[in-house]
Amino acid sequence: MSWDYADMSKQISEAGGPQAFVDQKEEKGRQKGRDEMKPVVIITSIVSLIVGAAVPKVYHFFKGKRAAIQTESENAKAEIIKGIEDYNNTLQDNEQALTQDEEDDEYMDYDEEVFDDAQAISVDEAALIWASNGKDEDYTYGYSEDELEQALK
Repeated sequence: MSWDYADMSKQISEAGGPQAFVDQKEEKGRQKGRDEMKPVVIITSIVSLIVGAAVPKVYHFFKGKRAAIQTESENAKAEIIKGIEDYNNTLQDNEQALTQDEEDDEYMDYDEEVFDDAQAISVDEAALIWASNGKDEDYTYGYSEDELEQALK
């Protein structure tokens, strides 16, 4: 404040007194501060608008991603469960088929299915084979053990 006293007195009197002079200087300072802040306020407003518009879009993007991942996860779980169930059903079907085959083999009538009249062997031949296999019941060829014993004598 290098004014000289005469200039300052003139400015105070033109302002309408000391209080009016101080009020004018204060208002000029405020106006200068407002002018300096305008670019900051404008830039901040623009950034806020951009962020305000982008946040909902980003939120919905990630929300959609999450829903897609959950759906994909649920589909994968369902596929795994179905695959396991199909595998178990196949195993059960195979076990039932094997069990049925074993039952069929166990109750097979050798006289009718394996040995027809054209392929039948004589009781003497059957007795020899039966005896050479330790009189195993699997080698009776449809004859009773009594018949085979009788043929061996």
